[in-house]
Amino acid sequence: MDGSIGANGAGGPPGGPGATPASYSAPVQSGVRDPSKDAIVVCVYGPSKYGKSTDLIYSAPCAKIAAQEGALRPSLRVVGHTPKNVVINTIPQATKIIRETDPREADVVALDDLSLLADNTVSKYVGAGKTGYDLWGAMRESLIGLRRAAREAGIHVILNAHEGAPRDFRGAPLRGGPKLPGSMAEDLPAACDVVLRAVYEPGRKGWPVCYRCTPSDTNYISGDRNGVTPDKAPMNLREILRLAGINLRRAPGREWMDDAVVWASGFLLANAAEQEPAILNHVVGVLRSKGIGDLDIRWVIRDSLDRAVLTRAMSNPLAAFGVTL
Repeated sequence: MDGSIGANGAGGPPGGPGATPASYSAPVQSGVRDPSKDAIVVCVYGPSKYGKSTDLIYSAPCAKIAAQEGALRPSLRVVGHTPKNVVINTIPQATKIIRETDPREADVVALDDLSLLADNTVSKYVGAGKTGYDLWGAMRESLIGLRRAAREAGIHVILNAHEGAPRDFRGAPLRGGPKLPGSMAEDLPAACDVVLRAVYEPGRKGWPVCYRCTPSDTNYISGDRNGVTPDKAPMNLREILRLAGINLRRAPGREWMDDAVVWASGFLLANAAEQEPAILNHVVGVLRSKGIGDLDIRWVIRDSLDRAVLTRAMSNPLAAFGVTL
C-alpha cells in the first residue's frame, strides 16, 4: 500500500465528501523530538489483564521489550506482530538492558511487568539472606538505579506495572500508583514524564479501557509533563506520544499504516459522528480490496479512531481558560 489510498476521492466515505491524505494532517507539536537529546520515560499502570502489554506492542512495535518468559504471548496473538524480546527476571537485569541498548537497535526500551520484576528481585534478595532494613534498602537502591538508568538512557523508556492501592507508609498517606515496595510507588513515577492509569470504561468503542490522566487526583498518581494527554484518553500510547512530537516507528513492512491512518482518521474528523459506522465499513472494504489482513485492518482502525478522539480533545487548547474557539 502507498500514500495514494483515498486520493482524488477514491475510497471516500459513502455519501460524504470526506478528506484525503493531501488535505489532512492531525496536529502535533512543531518538530519531531530527537530521543538522544529529549528521550522521555513513560509509566503505565493498572490491574492485570487490562491490555497494557497489548497496547505496548501496538504502540511501540520496534521496541526492545524486556519481560519474563511468556509474558507477551497472549498479546502477540492479538496484534499479529512479534517485537524484539529479551527475557529477564529482576530489576538489576532490567537496568542493564536499559543501559546497554543502542538507540539504533530500537526506538524504545520497555519493561513488562515492573511489579513482577520487583517481586522477583525481593525473592532473590531474601534467598541471598537479606532481611528487614537490609532487604528493603537493597530493593530501594535497585529501583533508584533503574530510575537513573531510564533518565540517562538517551532512548525512550516505557514501564508497565500492576496497580497498587492507596495506603499509609510510615504514618503518611501514599497515593495509589505502580505496585512497588515502600515509597517507590510515588518516588519512581515522580521521575517519569508521563504517568497513566489504565481504568475500565464500559461502552467505549474498541477495547473498553482508557488511560486516566488526572494530576488533581489525590488518590492515584498520574500526569503528563508534555501537556497533551486528556483525561480518559484512548489506550494508545503511540497516538498520545505523537501529539507531543514523538513518532514511534511502525513495524517493518507496515510503514504503509501511517498513510492509511491519516486517510481514515481524516474522513472521521471531516464528517459527522453518525457517519462513523459507514466510514469504518468503507475503510475496511478498501483495505481488504488491497489484500490487507484483518489483524492489520484492526490495527489501522484502532489508530484511526484514537487519533480522531485525541485530535478532537486537543482542538481547543484554551478550554482550561474558559475560552471557546
